[in-house]
Parts: sequence; structure tokens; C-alpha cells
Amino acid sequence: QNNEIGGTLPNGWNSLPLKVLNVNQNEIQGSLPDSWSQMSTLQNLLMNNNGLNGSLPQSWSAMSSMEELDLSHNQMEGSIPESW
Repeated sequence: QNNEIGGTLPNGWNSLPLKVLNVNQNEIQGSLPDSWSQMSTLQNLLMNNNGLNGSLPQSWSAMSSMEELDLSHNQMEGSIPESW
């Protein structure tokens, strides 16, 4: 959190057995990777106050372990999957 991490989100993180990912208040840009839908253990994804844009990938509705998702204060659009 608040580490001045910049760049885009890597596709390869989908193979990491993460439960929590907190990259709040950084300088991350771009869209959310579709491949992250394979992160079946991810429960908390905290990415507020970055430069993210686009919409939540439809494939993310398969992330059934998700308990908390914070994408506030980005340039995101669209809706949250009904299955959540």
C-alpha cells in the first residue's frame, strides 16, 4: 500500500496462491487482466486510488472466493457480476 508501484498488472499472477492483494494508493495503470479469473484462492483484492480503467472482466464472476473488492477512486466503469 502506498509504495509508488507503477505500470500495468501482470497476467502471470493468476498462478499465485494469493488470498489477499493490497496495492492501494499506487500508480498502477490500465485494465484488469482477464486471466486473474483463475485466482481461485483470492479473497480480498484492494486496489483503490490507482489509475485503473475499463470494466470488470466477465470471467471474474468465476472468482467464488472473493469476499472484498475495492476498486474505488479509479476510472472503472460497468457493473459487478450478479453472481457475487
